Amino acid sequence: MSTPENAEALRKQVEGMAARGFRGYPIATVAYYGPTDQFASKVAVGIVNAEGAEPEPMSKWISADLDVRQNSQVLGRVLEFRLLSTFRGARA
Repeated sequence: MSTPENAEALRKQVEGMAARGFRGYPIATVAYYGPTDQFASKVAVGIVNAEGAEPEPMSKWISADLDVRQNSQVLGRVLEFRLLSTFRGARA
């Protein structure tokens, strides 16, 4: 179950990745997008292993009824994906 408190804590962890800034490669790129600037229905995460390289691996999650930034299940999967891929920083 996605609780607002759990989603907020997970969202802060994801945002913290970007706050640390660039620390060399590999790096994670996180993009939220959706039908409006107020509702993010999708999040995509890619790992870039070297300058000029394509993001790989890359994954996307979708939430039809709840903004992905407030969906603890989606945010948990984003963090799990990040942990499976070794990287030094993130950019949003």
